[in-house]
Amino acid sequence: MSLPQHLREHGYRTYMTGKIYHGGYGRRERDNEWDVIGPRTQVLAKPQGGKLVNTPAAHPLVDWGVFPHRDEDKNDFKVASWAVEQLDAKPQGPFMLSVGFFLPHVPCYTTAD
Repeated sequence: MSLPQHLREHGYRTYMTGKIYHGGYGRRERDNEWDVIGPRTQVLAKPQGGKLVNTPAAHPLVDWGVFPHRDEDKNDFKVASWAVEQLDAKPQGPFMLSVGFFLPHVPCYTTAD
């Protein structure tokens, strides 16, 4: 039995967003993990034209640099915003809110701002 399942059995309302488990586990209805499921997180878009830096490793995840995207466009921003919305709603009774962020994660891209 998982922690959210245990808490649900004891009267908690369970919320999750982002990357709590690796892969899709916990998000499928049959997993019976959470009462409320928020947005997923995901890998950043890849730069057009290939990697930003030349590295000895050819793998596309071995890359870093400034990538022209806004923080608001990243799913972690959406995950955090959703979590804040849940807290602002002031849930009644005991609850568990699990928020999983994808970043930092390879490739290591930063915004230009």
